[in-house]
Amino acid sequence: MLFNTAQFGIFLFAVLAIYWGLARYRTLRLGFLLIASYYFYASWNAAYLLLIGAVTLVDYLGAISLGRMATPGLRRLTLTLIVTANLAVLGYWKYTNFLLDAFRGYLGLLDGYPTAPLDIVLPVGISFFVFQGLSYVVDVYRGDSPVERSLPRFALYIAFFPQLVAGPIIRAKDLLFQFEQDVRLTTEQTGLGLYMVLCGLLKKALFADYLAANLLDRVYDSPTSYSSLEVLATVYGYGLQIYGDFSGYTDIAIGVALLLGFVLPPNFNLPYRAIGLQDFWRRWHISLSTWLRDYLYIPLGGSRGGQVATYRNLFITMLLGGLWHGASWNFVIWGAFHGIGLSLWRLSAACWTWMQPRMGLPHLDTGIVRVFRTVLTLHFVLALWVFFRAQDFESAIAIFTQLVSFTPGTANLSVACVSVLLVGYMIHYAPLDWHNRIRQKFVSSPWYIQAIIAVNVLWVLRLLSLDTPQQFIYFQF
Repeated sequence: MLFNTAQFGIFLFAVLAIYWGLARYRTLRLGFLLIASYYFYASWNAAYLLLIGAVTLVDYLGAISLGRMATPGLRRLTLTLIVTANLAVLGYWKYTNFLLDAFRGYLGLLDGYPTAPLDIVLPVGISFFVFQGLSYVVDVYRGDSPVERSLPRFALYIAFFPQLVAGPIIRAKDLLFQFEQDVRLTTEQTGLGLYMVLCGLLKKALFADYLAANLLDRVYDSPTSYSSLEVLATVYGYGLQIYGDFSGYTDIAIGVALLLGFVLPPNFNLPYRAIGLQDFWRRWHISLSTWLRDYLYIPLGGSRGGQVATYRNLFITMLLGGLWHGASWNFVIWGAFHGIGLSLWRLSAACWTWMQPRMGLPHLDTGIVRVFRTVLTLHFVLALWVFFRAQDFESAIAIFTQLVSFTPGTANLSVACVSVLLVGYMIHYAPLDWHNRIRQKFVSSPWYIQAIIAVNVLWVLRLLSLDTPQQFIYFQF
């Protein structure tokens, strides 16, 4: 059930009507929301309800056990078993065929070794709900989160439908306590929730689906058939597509949660305005980057062991972060180069800071230096998105090769596509005050003005809609 379909609109309307009808009865309200969340997930494949149920039960019972244990060694062993069980689930469904393919050249002659990929269907959202459960268990082990005694409430935390299949990855401390509170939908909360949903739908339809259908998919399918300028526009376009697609999903998720009376933390903060790779990862997929920081980078040693150890830890973290996105060598390359880039960026900043007073260089926060850093960060990120989007390494290299071939031609660059590209980046780099004022203007408008705007947005979406609703990119992860 995709957010950008009438089916979801009907589902959401029905859920909101029944949910708020039960608002005074907390147990019934949360129980209904859990059933609705499981129904939402079952709309993809009902069989995988057993999987999400099993993950939920393992993490729930594991945390209960950790809360009762006092012996450090036994607690560590229990945590290891829970983490191993979760990673085994993720590993089987996500990485089995990748590993079989990687070792086929060495073990392919053994009797019984699979000669073709196994028929394994990746459960939608598995990376998100597994990581969400793991964060809770680790937080209980560390004493950063209390043990949730109610199995239904914990199950709702794992399966909460607005963010179930593509995040953001919510920490227990940010959501579980809200289930215990009374809910009340204020006019401001309703307006903000509706605003977020409409923004997310527009991002998905205009900056993701429209560009993909009218330029990006064709170029990535056959880059040598297009000119250098068309390929360059595609590189910029995919940066806008993946931002519009993923931040659009999380805008809708946060907006729907607000309409249900819950506040989810932001997951994007205009990432292409970043003045460095570290800043980029503070703005892009914030819930994943902070998860990797808190549960991987810091346990590896973080920046506590000197510069070389820090660079090693950054590299390992981003390499595994790339693998989290998918079982492909392209994701390994994407993550590895982000790790190298973070290390080089950190090193260059330290060198610049050392040289600045000695050579009279401008400060890193000086206007022109900030602009240069922003441009450099943007193009580094865009270049690595090529590996993220391309089907394989050869396709990615073909994109770069075509870029520097200087093949002339603009026949496939329609005025509409170029306009969408320009408008998308102009909105991204518009003054922050403009973003805040537009949002506040909508939220403070009377309900009938909001309704008129919503109807017009839906009309625009209808004009932009394709024959088949397009899945969100991060559903595959």
